[in-house]
Amino acid sequence: MDLWLPTLMMLYSPAAEAGTVIFDTDTEATVEHGNATIARASGPGVIVLGDFAEGSTRMVLTPANRPSIRFSFDVPETQTVTVSLRDGRVSSTEAELVLEGLPEPLLGFRSADGEAFAVVLNGNDVHTLRTDLMIENLTPGRHAVEIRSADRLTIWARGTVDLMAGETVVLGISSGRMVVADGLSTAWRPDAGDAQ
Repeated sequence: MDLWLPTLMMLYSPAAEAGTVIFDTDTEATVEHGNATIARASGPGVIVLGDFAEGSTRMVLTPANRPSIRFSFDVPETQTVTVSLRDGRVSSTEAELVLEGLPEPLLGFRSADGEAFAVVLNGNDVHTLRTDLMIENLTPGRHAVEIRSADRLTIWARGTVDLMAGETVVLGISSGRMVVADGLSTAWRPDAGDAQ
């Protein structure tokens, strides 16, 4: 009598290896992956985003009051990748981040005492500043700036501002005082003869 023992075959499919992704931020921000928000930081801190499958992944970071930063990177097998957001810039020491469509810079002006000014950009683009003014649609690079009285007869300050993609620079203006830059403080360069 022959006994046939049933043979049990198991199909074994190893799970995809995963690497852990950590988000380290110096500000309030949201993290998106796969068209869904996966984390919200209410302020500075570190958030473990979890395990990600090995290979390329895309994310969108949106810092508070700043444009979104879109990027991709490779998650290595069983390793940890820390994505850092510092001063509006995203970086990682464990993975190469590839930025997608860098956001335009923003240039703002603030009247310290509510006095009205005329702001002249690149010699011909004139804006009126009463309290706050934010200018979008600028290209990264150097832009000439003149701050004039509201009647445009007196030049209070003249210089250049160097804008980088995704950066926000706000220039504080007050009659008879030097221009004060918030954000990237080295972006403002007064012309020779103007107070620094």
